[in-house]
Amino acid sequence: MSKEKWKAYLNKKAPHKTEWVLVILAGMILGSLYLYNDIAFTSSCGVKFWNCLFSGKLPIFYWEGYQGAEGSILESSMGGSYDFALYFMFALYNFPTWIWEKITGFSFMQFIASREYIKGIVWVFSGICAYLIYKLAEVCDVEKEEAKWGALLFLSSAIFFYTEVIMSGYDVISASFTLLGIYGYLKKNNKCFVISFSLAIAMKMFAVWIFIPLLLLKEKRIWRILVYGVEGLAALVVPKIYFAVASHRYIVNLMIEYTVAAGGKAEEVQDSSYGNAANGIIDHAEAVVNNALFPTGKEAEYTFLTMDTLPLVFVGMFAIWIFCYLYKREMEKRQIIYLCAVSMSTFILTVKLHPQWSIILVPYLVLIILFHPGRMKENLILESVFSLGFVLNKAIFYKWTCNLNLIEYMTMPQHTFSYALEEGGSAYGFSHYVARLGEKIGISEDNFAFLFKAAVVVGLIMFLIWNYPGRAKEDGDFKVDFAKRRQWLLVRFGISCLVGMLPMVGLIQYLA
Repeated sequence: MSKEKWKAYLNKKAPHKTEWVLVILAGMILGSLYLYNDIAFTSSCGVKFWNCLFSGKLPIFYWEGYQGAEGSILESSMGGSYDFALYFMFALYNFPTWIWEKITGFSFMQFIASREYIKGIVWVFSGICAYLIYKLAEVCDVEKEEAKWGALLFLSSAIFFYTEVIMSGYDVISASFTLLGIYGYLKKNNKCFVISFSLAIAMKMFAVWIFIPLLLLKEKRIWRILVYGVEGLAALVVPKIYFAVASHRYIVNLMIEYTVAAGGKAEEVQDSSYGNAANGIIDHAEAVVNNALFPTGKEAEYTFLTMDTLPLVFVGMFAIWIFCYLYKREMEKRQIIYLCAVSMSTFILTVKLHPQWSIILVPYLVLIILFHPGRMKENLILESVFSLGFVLNKAIFYKWTCNLNLIEYMTMPQHTFSYALEEGGSAYGFSHYVARLGEKIGISEDNFAFLFKAAVVVGLIMFLIWNYPGRAKEDGDFKVDFAKRRQWLLVRFGISCLVGMLPMVGLIQYLA
């Protein structure tokens, strides 16, 4: 390549095809090495849906287990921790998997190719999420060529490589519907806003933290707020009612058949006892969500910010809601994106956060970075401090996310998960080296984790303060040096690739 062509390449305004290929290829190559057990469990529920549907057992979907892989812990697992909308999405994606299993008699767990396929749902929605970031940037008056950088920034972020490339976290599905709802809100498309958020809330309830502030900005009449609230919760509540009622009747009818067949009378079956059993399904699902969103006791130690007497998430969220309800003017589009970032940051910092949930914040940080091209370098530094602090903190506390197990689950020939393997594999990973380093210099793992926690809190809060609307200086006609931007982004991408290789530390340790 001549000097002139190279200079033209470096100063190209939009991301180059080579950059897209590099980011996507790196993510897919690294992602093909890992299998996090959560994606396998949830995919098995997607396959199980079709078995239940065609066998007439859909009412007891939450009581049935996946029978595909004999001897696997998938076979012994029953029910599910999520609401039905998420499992239905997995069912749609895994319909070819179900057909393949019926034709061949093999479980999707038995071949590397089929294990890779089940992870594809994450890549589909990661692409959708990246596209919606691009569209939202356009709606917020970012030039088309500039807006394309938003999608690339999202796909090349360290948290994306941690949550999606390594862990195949499907919270990106909820994030996609949330972004679509925000797009509808900014475009004043009420149907898109309500339906998208209803689906997002049903996938994972995290979207409610953005739905409520936007609703309170939009509507001040109490009765209208209640109507919107009912509509927003419809996709969550309707399946709950169905399974509460249908599973009850299914079990009662089944027991009547057994009783009559044994020579008894149908009246001997007590509806109430079986109704209580059926309602246990709903209670279990709600308990999982409540424990995840509202940590108490010792679980609160795993939050970045917390209080002993009251979950801090309520304090932050109530303040945001009151502000939005009292705000009478029409908020600018970029201010709305900033509000979404503040709301999700409050959630991220104040609850017991499972690592894969963090992806729900990244789109808003990326959009804010795009809004201020004159401060992109500083914003990228703050975003990297937050992201690396988060990844390393979670890699210590959630050691199974960055160890040998992820590689063995994808490549081992047994095609089953083994708790014995999990215990052995967890000894080979990032946290092992942190512990060894701590022994040598006299710093415990918990203290290392505390340092990384501090980076999360400082990095994220400084990012929000630095970009506070009105206080931050606007960039105006700032002229972007795209050659320097590419240098910054290349360093950032290199860091993300190192994050994507963290589980390999366990393999190196094992082979050594």
